[in-house]
Amino acid sequence: MKFLMILAAALTSLLGTMVNAGFCATYYVATNGSDNNPGTLEKPWATFTHANSLIDSGDTVIARGGTYREFWKIDKPNTIWQAYPGETPLVDGQFEIPYPDKAGDLTPMIAITENGVILNGFHIYRSAGNGITVYNYRDTGVSDVTIRNCKVDWTYQLNILVYRAHNILVEDCEFSRAAYVVDIKCHFDLAACRTPGSTTGLWYDNPAIDLPASSQVVFRRCTVRDSYNEGFNVGRYGCSDNIIEYSQIYGNRKTNLYISNCNNVTVRYNLIYGMAYNVSGLAADSTGIELGNETQFKEPACGGHKIYGNLVANAKTLLYVGGQGPDALVQNTAIYNNTFLYPRKDWNIIYSEYNGNNHLFMNNIVIGSGYYGLIYKSPKAPFINSDYNLWSSKPFYADFYGKHDFPYGVPSFVRSNDWQSLYSGALNGQEFAFKEINSGLIAPSLTLNSEKYNQFVSCSDSNWKTGKFKLVESSAGSPVGACADPSTGYAPTLLPPSDLSM
Repeated sequence: MKFLMILAAALTSLLGTMVNAGFCATYYVATNGSDNNPGTLEKPWATFTHANSLIDSGDTVIARGGTYREFWKIDKPNTIWQAYPGETPLVDGQFEIPYPDKAGDLTPMIAITENGVILNGFHIYRSAGNGITVYNYRDTGVSDVTIRNCKVDWTYQLNILVYRAHNILVEDCEFSRAAYVVDIKCHFDLAACRTPGSTTGLWYDNPAIDLPASSQVVFRRCTVRDSYNEGFNVGRYGCSDNIIEYSQIYGNRKTNLYISNCNNVTVRYNLIYGMAYNVSGLAADSTGIELGNETQFKEPACGGHKIYGNLVANAKTLLYVGGQGPDALVQNTAIYNNTFLYPRKDWNIIYSEYNGNNHLFMNNIVIGSGYYGLIYKSPKAPFINSDYNLWSSKPFYADFYGKHDFPYGVPSFVRSNDWQSLYSGALNGQEFAFKEINSGLIAPSLTLNSEKYNQFVSCSDSNWKTGKFKLVESSAGSPVGACADPSTGYAPTLLPPSDLSM
């Protein structure tokens, strides 16, 4: 009898705990709802703020389509916030939310401050501050957050800030028009607001995406475009081990992808390009990829970056590597299996004098010279381990002309060299396929340095993600590079040849 009483008490306690936990309930929010409703599909709530105040860890909030005007904090861990299937919840700040009297404030429309949150399918538009922020004030920061299928467009400040956060996944999202107009008088008059020096328009010096003090952050299959400053700013305050992959980054007025004061960043299989003017009529032809180190953050050296499988085109300078001074160096970089095409102005590639040791530049295609030339390497820069590259003309600097390089080979691409006419808009990967293919070869074999090589073999997959080519030594019979797996469209991990160590 005593045993049964103890068992009954235990079951009562367990049932009470389960009731309090809420069994991971699902709630609904809709524009025609009411916060006096129970939050069901038939009687949804009206605001996300109200939803956040009532849900528990493990619950799901489903947003019906329509336009919402609010900003809110997600501070319940392990919760899911997602769009109703086939519908899009549009969160429109109309440049008055979060704070109409503090235009340009960093307050976001959606602030994620707890671990384990999933945000799926929201469209954030016209924020007077940031679009999305992943950040809290704890020393441990925020972790294990997933943001997918979201769109953030036209924000006074950043599209998304991921600060002091870890193990964050952002995939299949679009970010655009960050750090734009501030004066409310010209919200809908871009002609007045986009001109530097205008009395009716201002910009803030923030990128579309900023990742300070964050690690193990992955951006995958995203579009980052048409922002006033950088597209990505990956760096500062202990930033490390982040990945940018399978994304399109273009039309940003300043550097499209800027990595500074950060270590061990991987950039792979991205399409990155500049243009004469972006969607808002601003010149958008700055650097494609920059690996830097700013003196103000007092980090003597940073690096360890791997840049591979990317196609970079039509920017003022396609690749820039170098810090700001002798106490702010960049070192230990591996840049391989990329295609660099047709810089708009200065140089195709620049290595400044403020670089540390151990740089690898291998198995890249480098086509087209800028106004000043194909490549610039400061006389004070360290030796660059360069080999197995295809150049449209022989590099002036001996460091960059390797034993196995094939000079003067200019393969034809489906897209002709009409980059000057390019305006905003995503390009089709097929445009970067090789045009002339003869039995798998772009050019016949040749003799180079008393050794015979085949030139670059086209990958059967013409997608820009693959890095574009293989270099095959006839004596070895095996490729240095690799093509994508046609069954998945994803290329395997590409590593430098075994005789070129980092």
